[in-house]
Amino acid sequence: MIGDYSLWLEPAPGPVRQRLCALIGDLQSQVHGAPLVPHLTLVPSLGSNWCKALRVANAIVAHLAAQRASIRPFVNCRGTMVGSHRYQSVMCHIVPEPWLMRLNRHAQQLLRTPRVLYVPHISLVYADLSVACCAELIRGIGPLPSRIPVGRLSLYRVLTGIESRRRCWSWALPIRHPISCSR
Repeated sequence: MIGDYSLWLEPAPGPVRQRLCALIGDLQSQVHGAPLVPHLTLVPSLGSNWCKALRVANAIVAHLAAQRASIRPFVNCRGTMVGSHRYQSVMCHIVPEPWLMRLNRHAQQLLRTPRVLYVPHISLVYADLSVACCAELIRGIGPLPSRIPVGRLSLYRVLTGIESRRRCWSWALPIRHPISCSR
């Protein structure tokens, strides 16, 4: 995944985002992990070509704008879970709302990738941990916010891993208009 672009939904500014930032910072420091921006990965990899990534991002933006009435500006948290997509890590499991699943499916169709199981989540700790360590971290987390307001759709460049990422572009929700393929 070196140099790939990724599309994220980010929590809106406010107390829930602050709480997630504090929780993530505390958990990452416990495992000596790198700082992590709270986000829900909508599309893990748009490829490494800027124009292609932006073209897909703009198509998602247009889709969001067209679906505005059926999209809620929040996601619901189901609780914590241990994920093993790349690493054994601790996540806030997000309810797979129909609008979120449609958006991910739309992105997969645009990318012409084989359909992949999408498990919406917000990484709380992103590190290579043992199952026992994950269980210990989860015991100390306490209740998570049940509703997380979503404020932005952001295009990130992930250079070497989650520790090295850079926001390239961001759209406030609700979406107003896409951007052109120039940089």
